[in-house]
Amino acid sequence: MSMSLTGMGEVMVELRRPRHFTLLFIFIFISILSAQGNVLAQDNAIIIECRLSKDFLSPADPTDAFNAAKTWTEVMDEEFTERWKPVKTNVEMISTLEELAEEIKAGKVDSAYISTPEYCTLRKLVYVRPVMINASRGGLKTQKACLVVKADSAASSIRDLKGKTFAYFNKNSVTGYLFPQWLLLKAGQPDIPEFFKTTIQVSREKSALYAVIFGEADAASVSRQLLDTLKELNPAMAKRVKVIAVSEPMPEAVGVVRKGLDEELLKRTLAFFTRKGEPENKKLKQVFTILGISRFAEVEESDLDYVESLVDIIRANEKKHLDPICGKRLAAGEAKSKVESKAGTVYFCCEECRKVYEEHCERARPGSSNPMIVYGIEATVGSYSGKDTQDVMAMVRMQSEHMENAINIDVGFEVLSGESILRERFRNKTISMCGISARTYVEMLEEGNIKPLVRAVSSSEKYRLVLISLKKKGYEKLEDLKGISLISWSGEMESLFLRNLVQGMGSNKPMDFFACILNCPSEQAALRAVLFGQADAACVKNTTLTVLKELNPVAYKNLKILATSEKVISGLISYRSDLPPDVVTRVREFFLGMDKKPRLKELLTYFKTKSFVPTKDSDFDGVRKMLKKLKPR
Repeated sequence: MSMSLTGMGEVMVELRRPRHFTLLFIFIFISILSAQGNVLAQDNAIIIECRLSKDFLSPADPTDAFNAAKTWTEVMDEEFTERWKPVKTNVEMISTLEELAEEIKAGKVDSAYISTPEYCTLRKLVYVRPVMINASRGGLKTQKACLVVKADSAASSIRDLKGKTFAYFNKNSVTGYLFPQWLLLKAGQPDIPEFFKTTIQVSREKSALYAVIFGEADAASVSRQLLDTLKELNPAMAKRVKVIAVSEPMPEAVGVVRKGLDEELLKRTLAFFTRKGEPENKKLKQVFTILGISRFAEVEESDLDYVESLVDIIRANEKKHLDPICGKRLAAGEAKSKVESKAGTVYFCCEECRKVYEEHCERARPGSSNPMIVYGIEATVGSYSGKDTQDVMAMVRMQSEHMENAINIDVGFEVLSGESILRERFRNKTISMCGISARTYVEMLEEGNIKPLVRAVSSSEKYRLVLISLKKKGYEKLEDLKGISLISWSGEMESLFLRNLVQGMGSNKPMDFFACILNCPSEQAALRAVLFGQADAACVKNTTLTVLKELNPVAYKNLKILATSEKVISGLISYRSDLPPDVVTRVREFFLGMDKKPRLKELLTYFKTKSFVPTKDSDFDGVRKMLKKLKPR
């Protein structure tokens, strides 16, 4: 701790930030010891590969972080050499989480220490297992985030800060950025860059707090630990701010290991980091003191469920475009390339993705050499069954190739940006068939240019939508839900169900009735949000509740069903009514026979589908009843 006198004659204490400095490193846990094969021939020493993240370093000085990393690695070298066997450590810089994921896949890195939001991203790129977390001086594994403003500010909630200035340290910080982003989402407001007039990125968490104290910013979100330390060291300065919102306890960072790491070596390494009491090694003791760490603690995946649910919901509601090839979400300004078509603008993270798209997905564009059959697929395809977008695209390509061989007709497919575009494509005759919701199909029947081909058989082929909440919320009737937060999959049937409900209570639009409607990446994510109290109610399929009842009967008993829809089907594959009958017959036979061929059965399993069956007119009765209830907008 160092002290300096301010111009106001007060003592300003410069706090040694106890948490985020550790977050500068992805090196702490590292490629330890799985390296039974990574042995130096000359001295049989274990190689420990360390990694620093450029994303984490910004805007801090990389040199400082690198030197701190070397101090850590020197301590580990000494400790393991003395207590176990010779160790040699190598420290390198990485640019992105994607790079880290590739190194983990290749076995070059066995572990990393990263922020919790980065963990949520990394585990979607490569399998990693959380094993440890840093504990504060009080031994806590989690932190509460506090939204602070000047003590004399009139603001009492985040809504009152619209058009103000916000200071933050790092966009990967749970306490500094994720929490205020969540508050805005719950309040039905735009995200941080749009909501605030100005955002200031500072080099340390304490600098964000100081920015509020000295009037450089109107608000900041910091850890409760930082506020408590300031209150202890400088009570007068602590009184200059007030807290207007507090989060649930959340872990800020986590140590992860790759799949297959030797359990005995992992156990030995965890023992090094999680041992109780002050470190015996003087260098290690000094580092712990500087970083404000008393020790590291072991962690389970369940310890991260709450914050992972929060991250998933926030990302599902981001206003970003999906690169249909690699699955990255990016703002229009972040795109490196784009393609204009009648389907709208498609954005890409790089030229390579654009080239793949044009080669495989744009065969149906007007003016090109069109195949006879063009299969439409939504650009949000990556959300299906929680699959990675690039994997889904590969599977769709494989299905098209198999169909092409089976029916002896050229087959292409095009990525589209939503069901409204699918409707336009049918009208313009630029696609031949597509997967479509039951609602869209019934509405398009009146136009006379669409017919049903087959529908999928799965665990949720016929279902009812239900509106649920926690019993302890005390909601008894639908009227009690006015002004609450709702989370739902943003599908056609969900939209229809919610409109049916609110119109029965005098509102024309769901957004006029609920305080906010949050999108979710999956039905499971909606359930978790309600169980964690992140949303007041959720709209999910009754089949999803059935699975929850089997897997977690205790959680199921905590839920209450407030409304139920008609029985509907998930969707179907439809075709343009002017396609030649013999082509339709061949395509239908292909889908109906997929479950009888091993290679095609793999595709069905991937998409959680048992088989395809012919559709019946009665399959759409529930949808028709729901559409009849709708009042004109």
